[in-house]
Amino acid sequence: MHHRIRSAGSHAVTILRNIAGVFLILLGIVSGFVPILQGWIFILVGISLLKFPGKDKLIRRFKRLRWIRPFAERYDRLKNRVKKR
Repeated sequence: MHHRIRSAGSHAVTILRNIAGVFLILLGIVSGFVPILQGWIFILVGISLLKFPGKDKLIRRFKRLRWIRPFAERYDRLKNRVKKR
């Protein structure tokens, strides 16, 4: 069994990602009440930034919604481009 040793920089990145994720989720909730902004986009991006068990299952469930599918396909293409780097 291999144990991965994480550096302090790695922990800092994880903490910053979680903070950004929570901020985007809160922004999504608030913007859900404002007709100009699309709140669900911020919520989806915020959830994707967070690290928690079951995140992938939650995102798959969210992407099954009919009105989100076109945007979910764009999200998948963007996610694949980022993974390749």
